[in-house]
Amino acid sequence: MYSHIKKSKHIYKSQEGAALFLAIMLLGFIFVLGTIIIKIQLRELKFGIRESASTKALFAADAGIERALYHIYQETAVVPETCTTTGCFIPGPPGGVLSLDSGASYHVIVPYGSSTPVVVDANTEYIVLRSIGSFQTIERSIEVNLYIKKPSI
Repeated sequence: MYSHIKKSKHIYKSQEGAALFLAIMLLGFIFVLGTIIIKIQLRELKFGIRESASTKALFAADAGIERALYHIYQETAVVPETCTTTGCFIPGPPGGVLSLDSGASYHVIVPYGSSTPVVVDANTEYIVLRSIGSFQTIERSIEVNLYIKKPSI
């Protein structure tokens, strides 16, 4: 009768710490899983921030094209203010860079060699406009070929 009790005590002694081991393994698994989820979320957050900055830079470039088109239609000509080796800046503040309320900025250039309208046919000519928008460290650009129809005489 006593041998049965001795066996059960021996079985329990050999299993001491098993619950602790399982608890530590479960906590380790939860920690690794939590770390992976946090890393994925941080990467997605950084991607979202960069995408937002890219969108603001693109909208700034679009605002530059719209401003240049406004000046062209108001003045009926593109009159570059400052020319460099890369192109001529559309009239604006010194350096040609304009800032927006969002913190983004843009500048519009007529690429070098494009400031003189290219004649397509007797009634049509075009010029190239390039607007470069920037926000933080990201830059986006839009280039437009503007076709101008001359009135027929």
